[in-house]
Amino acid sequence: LQLNPWDTAAGKVILEEAGGKITNYAGEPYSIYGSTLIATNGHIHQEMAEVLKKCRQE
Repeated sequence: LQLNPWDTAAGKVILEEAGGKITNYAGEPYSIYGSTLIATNGHIHQEMAEVLKKCRQE
């Protein structure tokens, strides 16, 4: 899925205001110019990152 910066920028603000968390796959701060992102409710963020890491290794 190819997303442009304007496709995710507003969603980032809405997600964070609602208590969610967004990072790249490495757990680094989200960048609108990055190629990966994980967006969660915040409570499951670490677990989701671990699942994605395992899937990418397979």
